[in-house]
Amino acid sequence: WSSDVCSSDLVPTLLKRRGASEVVALDGLDCSAQIEWVQHYTGSKFTYYPAVMFDRIVPLLENGGFDVVVLSGVLYHVFNPMHVLGVARSLLRTGGLLVLETAAVSDASFAMYFNQSGKVYTDPTSFWFPTVPVLDYLLRYFRLAPLDCVWMGKTKAMGQRFSRVAAVCRAVGEI
Repeated sequence: WSSDVCSSDLVPTLLKRRGASEVVALDGLDCSAQIEWVQHYTGSKFTYYPAVMFDRIVPLLENGGFDVVVLSGVLYHVFNPMHVLGVARSLLRTGGLLVLETAAVSDASFAMYFNQSGKVYTDPTSFWFPTVPVLDYLLRYFRLAPLDCVWMGKTKAMGQRFSRVAAVCRAVGEI
């Protein structure tokens, strides 16, 4: 099983091609037309839930959790990134993997920067940017043990350095 909070069809298609028995894609947007087109032309079949609010995720846990959850480009677009990490963790069975990708502030402090009126980051749908130490702390708090991490590209906005950070974490039983 895999769950992908997505705004495209690339990751679910790749997971199916690599042999995932079932792929469930959750999206905050409704990209149904694009998903249908890609499924038709690639032959990749997966379950797609458009415009999902987090309170509608609970029924997906009937199987005991997913093996893989991909949370890419999501955290900075939500009002409460801690809630989203908690929900993502609840979707994983113990031993499962979370693949996370987000924008983060390249700073050694324990801080979370709020993008008030686009002053930190120009995209008005981006709200919170954790520093890398905060991201590490939150992942471990939600019982997600980092296995690997990579970052790239440092950009500067409002005096802060930003990077794209990706991490693979294993869902564990203890903090």
